[in-house]
Amino acid sequence: MKNVVFVLLLALTASVYGQRTAQNLIQVWGDAPQKLPDDLSTETVLFLKFDSVDVPAERPRGMDKHYYAKLTNHNDMVIKANRELYEYAVKYPFKYEIVSMSDIKSYRAYGAKYLFYMNGFDAFTTIGFSYTYTRQSPGNMMYIKYDTSGELGFVDLTADKSYRIDTIYANQVYQYKDMFAKLFYAIKKQFGIDVNK
Repeated sequence: MKNVVFVLLLALTASVYGQRTAQNLIQVWGDAPQKLPDDLSTETVLFLKFDSVDVPAERPRGMDKHYYAKLTNHNDMVIKANRELYEYAVKYPFKYEIVSMSDIKSYRAYGAKYLFYMNGFDAFTTIGFSYTYTRQSPGNMMYIKYDTSGELGFVDLTADKSYRIDTIYANQVYQYKDMFAKLFYAIKKQFGIDVNK
């Protein structure tokens, strides 16, 4: 039932990508420092795994066909993304836990100080995603254009403070490999730890 409600809400609010219904949890990146938290090596980080969703067998009346296609593709992407998450998380040199992305209200209850976050995850935690399709010649090929690039970093769950690592494109939302590459580069730069050795 929860997943059915999730899909319906996702469809109804597809244009509200930038809005934050979890404003009290996640601060807009804004002027966040571009560095890792100094105490990252001693604190626990939460990494977010994707949840699969129930997708109706047929596109509901009124739902954009491209948006419906995105939803039907989601569960296949979840398998690959979560596999990448577990593969790269084990290389992370400090304490961490992997938790469900849909469990946003309980993040603070896990006792971790930091949340590894890409604001593209807002599409799944605040129920909204914004994109447009364009047709371009030659061949009248269809391209997807995401309406925003995102920021990747850490959110301090105890102080509503954020630390920006780098920018990342919204279409990389399922690509933990790219996110961890940026994280591992920042760890090497700030803490001198090369996780790839």
